[in-house]
Amino acid sequence: MKSEKLALLGFSVGYLLIAFFTTDMRVRYISPIIPPLVILVVLGFQDLFEMAGGGKPAQAFTPWRGLLILGVVVFFSLNGGYIFQLFSKA
Repeated sequence: MKSEKLALLGFSVGYLLIAFFTTDMRVRYISPIIPPLVILVVLGFQDLFEMAGGGKPAQAFTPWRGLLILGVVVFFSLNGGYIFQLFSKA
């Protein structure tokens, strides 16, 4: 699994550097790196969730897992608030 993560990271960084140094920075030029970055974020959350469990099964609730879930909920709520404000102005 580590080689796949390194391949996704290498592609993302390489593509970003190529787009940065060869053209004007536009979203359409860097949009191909969004899916690999999303996959890496999800895998990172999975690794954090497993580390927070301390070797316990995924169904077991630990304080660290609760803190991790609370952090994810807070970040998603901030993004949701931003989206709500963005569309309420229109």
